[in-house]
Amino acid sequence: MKRVLSICLAASFFLTAGAHGSNPNIRTPHDGRGYRVQIALRDKDVLTSPPEGLWSIATAWNDGWPTSWLHASPSEIEHVGDWTILRGQLETAAGAWRLSDSYRPEGKVIKCVGRFTWEGKEPVEHVTLSVRFQCPGTSSKAVLPGILYHGNPSGARSGRVPVYSGKPGEEAVYEEHRFPMPYASLEWATDRGLMGAALHSLPSPVPHGNLEDQWWSLGLIAKESCTEMVLLSGPCASNG
Repeated sequence: MKRVLSICLAASFFLTAGAHGSNPNIRTPHDGRGYRVQIALRDKDVLTSPPEGLWSIATAWNDGWPTSWLHASPSEIEHVGDWTILRGQLETAAGAWRLSDSYRPEGKVIKCVGRFTWEGKEPVEHVTLSVRFQCPGTSSKAVLPGILYHGNPSGARSGRVPVYSGKPGEEAVYEEHRFPMPYASLEWATDRGLMGAALHSLPSPVPHGNLEDQWWSLGLIAKESCTEMVLLSGPCASNG
């Protein structure tokens, strides 16, 4: 993805945590290295920023896939009206990224606008921006509208449709404009009953991308003990 000096990119998205009769709320504890983001429901964390940091940027590509990830946590916090604004910086060998996330509760969702500002001296050719949040569920009950419905198990034999079983290492990430409704969601069983979470996005092309028709991508990545909901500035993955 090509960048020019001091360009700012924005990603708008919504986080949802589901349970009957409850609205999610945002918490921003400090873990000694920086601030974390936790979306809680009935005092239980349902979506959290990754332990390595709220912001992750890949600084290289290998076989067309992002590698050499760097991570950063917010060092500053500000409250303006209903907004919680987190700011920080990520240093790379080529220069610095100035980063900010602004969060506001809106009923059943938490709205966020993320901003990435490149302050290096030269454009960067191989970079991948991301939005990442983790939920404790590890099931196959994933819904990506128009693409996956509870993992599409009936389509596995054909090998011609996207499938997702929730096994660690599986990735289901698709261009935003392919979604008739742009969200990735997961349901899982808990001792409190069925729980759900979703990452909704406002689809947009990536400014100054390496391709003329390059959009943000949206989906799920299965981990050993959680599922990660992601927005990436271009990479897609399906069926391995």
